[in-house]
Amino acid sequence: MTVSLKGLQDQINALTYPSVIISTGLSGSNTLGLVYYPNDSGVLTLADKDTDTRERIHGIGTGNAGEMIIWGEVTGLSSLTAGEMYYLGDNGAITVTAPTAGGDMVLRVGQAITTTTLAVQFNDPILL
Repeated sequence: MTVSLKGLQDQINALTYPSVIISTGLSGSNTLGLVYYPNDSGVLTLADKDTDTRERIHGIGTGNAGEMIIWGEVTGLSSLTAGEMYYLGDNGAITVTAPTAGGDMVLRVGQAITTTTLAVQFNDPILL
């Protein structure tokens, strides 16, 4: 069977991923699309490339208190570039630019499927 690259890409684009949402039971509100981790006081806290949180679980805020997506799709975002990889930036924001400065933490968050949907696939963070 022969499949064109366009046909293959269309099939890949049609796939959907179930999201793994954890309800942490932690306090603290969160904003859809920002990256969080649970701190030692039991509060969801914005992650930042300048802070070493390699030993923490990271997730994307759902907008519901205490919830974050650790794998799967997050929808309802805006201004993503389809096909681009996204990394943790400053104050929980995601960016297409991976950190390069010494002391920064590189955390791949996932890949944009569309301009409004991110396939969340965190990698193991690396401290530069």
